[in-house]
Amino acid sequence: MELGSALPTAGPQTSPEAIASVGREAERLGYAALWTFERQLRPIDKVVLCTGGEPQMLPEFYASAHEPLETLS
Repeated sequence: MELGSALPTAGPQTSPEAIASVGREAERLGYAALWTFERQLRPIDKVVLCTGGEPQMLPEFYASAHEPLETLS
């Protein structure tokens, strides 16, 4: 079985150094793949979350995401 890991690519705590550190550790542990995601848009108004309830602003985590091709290169 081959395992992979998602890189921490969104949110205020992510940095190029943190991403590289996770990548190096995954390689050291023998992981077969690394994943990231792409986020092109973020609502600027309140939205109803998947849990339902009153509309609210998305958490600040959604405000920043590193570009996936640059992250993986």
